[in-house]
Amino acid sequence: MLFLCGGGKISAGYRNHGKVRVKHMTQIDKNIAFNLKRIRKSKNMSLDMLAERTGVSKSMLGQIERGESNPTVSTIGKIVEGLKVPFEKLIYNRLRYARERKGNTGSM
Repeated sequence: MLFLCGGGKISAGYRNHGKVRVKHMTQIDKNIAFNLKRIRKSKNMSLDMLAERTGVSKSMLGQIERGESNPTVSTIGKIVEGLKVPFEKLIYNRLRYARERKGNTGSM
């Protein structure tokens, strides 16, 4: 379940496991983490280069790629502008992407 929190942050919510609150990673969190790293690497960009282009810190970008942080809508906007990709590419389902890619090999 996604929640839009103050400041435009998309939150996945938390689940209680005993006395420890553990962040529940939603599919959209996984998509963003996977796609950010995949797109950045496909453009041969380091985290430092992407940080410079986006104004988002290297630390934050790394946390997003590892699924440790949920970016705000504003941060997502900065990232897609820096990568020069549409918003949809960042949230696109990775399994669907893989299936489409597999089906498109060898055909033009």
